[in-house]
Amino acid sequence: MRQHHEQYDGTGYPDGVAGEQISRAGRIGAITDAYEVMTAHRAYKKPMATAAARAELARCAGAHFDPGYVRAFLAIPLPKLLWAM
Repeated sequence: MRQHHEQYDGTGYPDGVAGEQISRAGRIGAITDAYEVMTAHRAYKKPMATAAARAELARCAGAHFDPGYVRAFLAIPLPKLLWAM
């Protein structure tokens, strides 16, 4: 999961790689990590609504996240996603 902070457009870290240069695990991990952070309660923030978090993933597809993997993630029915979490 070294690459889960890489961004699809190449502006991430630690290596500054882009697109397909980012490992599959890194591209998937970036999406799931971002979703979990947005929707989880933290001592410093309240959780974002699931619909808003999903909209944010869609908005950032192609820049921060692999657009194909975002589409696949958003295709998971919300009840199934909530059950898995």
